Amino acid sequence: MNREFPHDKYPHKELTEKIIGAAYIVHNRLGSGFLEKVYESALLKELQLTGLTVERQKQLTVSYGGEPIGDFVVDLLVENTIIVELKAVQSLETSFEEKLLHYLKISGLEIGLLINFGKKVQVKRKIYSTPTKSAKSAISGPSVESAKISEEYISYCRRRLLEEFLPRIQRCLHELSEDDVWWRAHETDNSVGNLILHLSGNVRQWIISGIGGAADTRDRPREFSERGPVPKTDLWKTLEMTLLEANQTLENFDASKLLELRHIQKYDVTCLDAISHVVEHFAQHVGQIIYITKLRKGIDLKFYSL
Repeated sequence: MNREFPHDKYPHKELTEKIIGAAYIVHNRLGSGFLEKVYESALLKELQLTGLTVERQKQLTVSYGGEPIGDFVVDLLVENTIIVELKAVQSLETSFEEKLLHYLKISGLEIGLLINFGKKVQVKRKIYSTPTKSAKSAISGPSVESAKISEEYISYCRRRLLEEFLPRIQRCLHELSEDDVWWRAHETDNSVGNLILHLSGNVRQWIISGIGGAADTRDRPREFSERGPVPKTDLWKTLEMTLLEANQTLENFDASKLLELRHIQKYDVTCLDAISHVVEHFAQHVGQIIYITKLRKGIDLKFYSL
């Protein structure tokens, strides 16, 4: 959780302002347009010139219940106190801030700076509300109650995917003709066939590979460029087998690892984030498939009898 403080009450205010000041010096000398690693090297040198202890590409250990379970790497660690993550992009995304908060939570450190060397320097200061004392400490062991909640959440996600969403897609495919499956109102739209390929790819990449550790062989562009005709029976078989495999992955998943980080696509996310993303993403596209089916067939699919 990121706490709000009056500007003059920020924890480690003097140290963070030295880092921010050094970032402005670097940007004034180099300008914009370089890769992140260039700014990282320059900021490292500038901070060292001020007498600060800085570790570059610092590997920190994630502990769980007192035992090490993995590692993650931060761009800079200043005075073993401040995590600094660097970007060289047009504008900062919310996901960058969320990633930094995850790093703070898992490392046990309180303060992080997200610095973007774009056309101008952008700085986001993040403060995690429940710091521990050392960068080598991390998440405490779960209580019995929290473990039950974690297990129930995973069971809930499995039910949504396999027992709610999948049968609805099956019903839609039953109503749609082969031509309907690949119909699109405009060239920029996705057909039902594209959406099913996309859902299969997303679930495989984020759950089976990201959570389960299988090889990531996803061809995401093809999911949208395909124009068929892939038979709807083949689409269904691919989606069904993917969800069954994902369900097995989640059944075997240790719920105590929900806050472990995974690198999926270009993101560093917790397992909790990854699972939640898949369920939310799946629900959105199921809604699109249902809408296209109703649009093409003009029928009430009667998913609910209230």
